Amino acid sequence: MAHVTDRIRAVTRPCGDIHQCKLFIDYPLSRDKMDRGSVGICLTHRHTRDDAMTHSVEWALKLAKGEYDGPEARFAQLFREWPTLFRTRLDIIDHTFFVIGNGETWLDGCVVNENPESYEENQAQKIREREVRRAKVVDGTITEIDRIYEQTEKEGEALPIGPRPDDGQPRNFYPVCEYSLILEVPDDVRDEWLAVAYEAAVLLRDRTKGWVGKDGIESQAIADKRAESNRQYGAQVIAELRERFLGRVPMEG
Repeated sequence: MAHVTDRIRAVTRPCGDIHQCKLFIDYPLSRDKMDRGSVGICLTHRHTRDDAMTHSVEWALKLAKGEYDGPEARFAQLFREWPTLFRTRLDIIDHTFFVIGNGETWLDGCVVNENPESYEENQAQKIREREVRRAKVVDGTITEIDRIYEQTEKEGEALPIGPRPDDGQPRNFYPVCEYSLILEVPDDVRDEWLAVAYEAAVLLRDRTKGWVGKDGIESQAIADKRAESNRQYGAQVIAELRERFLGRVPMEG
């Protein structure tokens, strides 16, 4: 472990023939319900301890500057990198503020990616998988599943980059709980992220509707109950943000 700054620690750990890289950043203003007091940032592994530590320190010095993306830049990046997941602005708001375990966290008043190199890792994995499929074509072992996967991948890459227009219709948002980022807005939240958090809370209150899946596993009553819980969370967050950030968010509506 290396203390890169007074609040950032770089840690590497051997795991088989690789060395994992992770940063721990002290964040006393975090409202994380796990009460960890620090934020963990996972980086791409390296094959030697020295390379892993060098990589970790480089990222630590970059993060120490506090130059995080605002929501519009972050959203544009997500639209470019994950076009099949994020088609509308509401898709990203849902994922960012409501979905738990989404790989996002609050840090220094901004929402940041806990795995900032995940896109590069995903692209490298795609290249490896394509090479495997090409080899299967050559030796005649390619399967129908391989062909479906390749076709799906091509269709996804051909999609126009979002955002698509918002149709204004109700949404079946992810069920919010105490671990959702919308309930963890920190006291040092930056204005642009506060505005989007407030937008998310209003959407949760006013645009939520319970939908029953086509598989019919749950009843309409259960879906309605989940939707009502989301609406209540939305109203709760709006009230809390107005009280905590007087003058920085709308007081009506």
